[in-house]
Amino acid sequence: MTRRSRNIKLLLVSVSFVLLLAYVVGAGLKKTFVYYYTVDELKANASKVDGKYVKVSGEVVAGSVNRTGNHLAFIISENGDSINVVYTGPVPDAFTDGISVVVEGTYYKNNNLLKAKNLLTKCPSKYESELDSTKT
Repeated sequence: MTRRSRNIKLLLVSVSFVLLLAYVVGAGLKKTFVYYYTVDELKANASKVDGKYVKVSGEVVAGSVNRTGNHLAFIISENGDSINVVYTGPVPDAFTDGISVVVEGTYYKNNNLLKAKNLLTKCPSKYESELDSTKT
C-alpha cells in the first residue's frame, strides 16, 4: 500500500467521522430548539402543529388538576383559550392550581390534548416580592 493511498483512506475516514458527528449534533439540537407557544398561539396554529412536538406556557386552571400516582391530567389556559394536558413523571413541588407552567410534548388537535413529556413550573410572583423586600 502506497503512502498516497493510506492518506486518501485516512482522509475519507476523517471526513466520514466529521459528517457523522455533525449529523448527531444537528439532530440533537433540532430536538432541543422547540418553538415556544402560549395557549392562544397554539390554538390559533392548531392545524399546523397537530401531531408535532411543541412547548406551551399557560396557567393551570383551578379545580382541573386530577392526580393518580405519578399520572397527572389538568387544563392550562391563557387569554380565554385552554388545552387539556396529560403528563406522567415527576411533578415539581411548586405545581398547584393557578400556577404558570411550561409543558413540552405532542399536541393533538382533534382532542385538544397535549401529551406532555416535560413539565416545568414558572417561579411564582410571590417570590419576587419577597426578594424585593429583602433588598431594602
